[in-house]
Formats: sequence, structure tokens, C-alpha cells
Amino acid sequence: MRGFSTLIMLALFAVSSVVGQVPTNIFVTKAEADQILKGNYNPLNYTATSR
Repeated sequence: MRGFSTLIMLALFAVSSVVGQVPTNIFVTKAEADQILKGNYNPLNYTATSR
């Protein structure tokens, strides 16, 4: 039984390692877009407009 629980824990760890990775290699060419992705922006500047 101990071997089975170890196998389950190992499988869960392997799945979470593959799925839970955050992409860190994002390359943005516009400085404004870079600041928006970092959270450095004023949301009021980007409100929706109605016609």
C-alpha cells in the first residue's frame, strides 16, 4: 500500500510540475504593453467607450 501511495504522490507531483509553470520568456516590443503586463498602468485610461 505504501508503494501505491508513493506512486500516486509522484504522479501528482509530475503533473503539477508540467502544468503549473508560469511563462517567463514573454518578449514585448512596445514599452506601453510591457508596463501594462507588469501592472503599471491607470485602468481609467483604458475604459470602454460607447457609441
